[in-house]
Amino acid sequence: MSRPLTGLLVGLPVAGLCALALVLLLGGGAPQATPVGLPGAGPLVEWSLSIVPYLVTLSAVLTVGFALLGGEFIRTTGDKKVQVQALRVNVRAALVWAALSLVTVGLLALQFNRTTGDLAGLPGSAQVRAMLAQAGLAGAAAVAARWCPRLAVPLALAALVPDRLAGHALTADAPFLAAAAVVTHVVAAALWVGGLVAMGWLALRHRGAWATVVGGYSRLALGCVIMLGLTGVVATLSHINSPDQLLGSPYGAVVLIKSAALAGLVALGAMQRRHVVRRGRSARGRDVILLVGSELIVMTLVIALATGLAQTPPPI
Repeated sequence: MSRPLTGLLVGLPVAGLCALALVLLLGGGAPQATPVGLPGAGPLVEWSLSIVPYLVTLSAVLTVGFALLGGEFIRTTGDKKVQVQALRVNVRAALVWAALSLVTVGLLALQFNRTTGDLAGLPGSAQVRAMLAQAGLAGAAAVAARWCPRLAVPLALAALVPDRLAGHALTADAPFLAAAAVVTHVVAAALWVGGLVAMGWLALRHRGAWATVVGGYSRLALGCVIMLGLTGVVATLSHINSPDQLLGSPYGAVVLIKSAALAGLVALGAMQRRHVVRRGRSARGRDVILLVGSELIVMTLVIALATGLAQTPPPI
């Protein structure tokens, strides 16, 4: 693996972690100090529970994106070498996803034990059950990638659902509408962003295969962007009741920044269609690398913002 690619793979998640920490601190979602005299899990556990979801999302995105390639939902013109390599990455990402989900369960158990002194009620936690279901489905996606690659995508997408149903969507004023919007939103985002990661990998490692499939991915991305826009509006309105809350609250600020970042990704995608996709194999390597690198940078920021938004308290 080349040094620039290695630096990109290491630097982007680290930059995303910094962005996540900033969003949590400024948006009010950062763990708060436990009042004196009350039991608490401690800053290490609390901050870990804030950061691990970001790593979970990264592994989920990688799983979905490479499942699309490995299962030939984004066709690679029968290039078995590309398919095998994509499935190998898919399996590793899915196993990391399952492991991080179990790590989350362990952190929740520590938090529960330190705050209540009793683990008897832990199995009744909706978040714990959601993490266990997510781990099971992610593990199933890893197994499917080896034995039935076409099943890897639906299993990976299904693994995204439990945590969303147990999360902030159900605390909204219209819980069922909000839950449907959030689930659709996260599935569309996983297909779009995961596919973008897979396209970046192809552009950097398999330019010939990339040129043959990037057009098909662009059509998939367009549909996902439309769904993201519609469901994003529904999910936001379920938490924000007035323009003042959108413009004058930390939650609204994160929503606006995330929306701007998504708009930036759309603009970069449009530039890619104009300057790269239409040219296919004749596209200049410099243009491909510049656009793919820019998209991956903005994508990492979007994931960090989405993770921070999920932990930012909505306006009252």
